[in-house]
Amino acid sequence: MAITTPKGTAMWAKLFTPDFKFSDVGEYSVALTIGADNAADIVSKIDAQLDYSLQKAQKENPTKKGSIKPASPPYKEVFDEQGNATGEFEFKFKQKAVVQTKNGPLKKKPAVVDAKGKPIREPIEVGNGSVMKVAFDMYPYYTAMAGAGVSLKLTAAQIIDVKGGFKFDVEDGYEFSESDVKQPDEDFNNEEEAPRQADDLGDF
Repeated sequence: MAITTPKGTAMWAKLFTPDFKFSDVGEYSVALTIGADNAADIVSKIDAQLDYSLQKAQKENPTKKGSIKPASPPYKEVFDEQGNATGEFEFKFKQKAVVQTKNGPLKKKPAVVDAKGKPIREPIEVGNGSVMKVAFDMYPYYTAMAGAGVSLKLTAAQIIDVKGGFKFDVEDGYEFSESDVKQPDEDFNNEEEAPRQADDLGDF
C-alpha cells in the first residue's frame, strides 16, 4: 500500500518527462523537503524498512551475513550554508520509465493531480519551490557494492502550489522605462549594411 507524504517543497521535479541522465530507460523523480515534525513518521517507516532489508539480505545470503552492510538511506538532513541543521529532511523519490516484466518491457509513469485531486494530463513546468505531496512505495534491495537498502518508488504526486521557471527576488536598483530605449539615428535608417567579405571574418 502506497504511503503519502505531508506537504513538502519540491526540487528538480521530473514528473511528466523522464530524465535519461542516469538511466538508459529514463527515470521520473523528485526531491521533496519536509519539516522535521512532519517528516518524523516517514523517517520512522523508512528506518523500519531499512532494518527489514538488512535482515532479509542476511537471511538470503548466509555466507555473506557478516559482510553485508546497510545502504545509505533515501533521505538526508538538510543543512544551511553555514553547516547548521535546518530541521528539515530531503527525500528522494524515483520511478523508472520502463520496467522489465515476464511479458516484456512495460512503460510506467507517475500519476499527477492538482490540489483538488483532478488529473493533470498535459505536461506543465513544475519549478523548484513548488509545494506537493508524494505517494510512494518502499522496495528493499541488496547489492554487494551498495549494501542492503530501500528505494522510494514514486507512484503519484499532488501539486498544491506550482512554481514555474526561474524567479528573482525584488531588489532596489534599476527599473526599466520606455524612455530608456535608444531610438536609431535617422541618418542610418535608410542605409544598408555593406556585405562583409570573407577576409573580414577572421579565423574560426
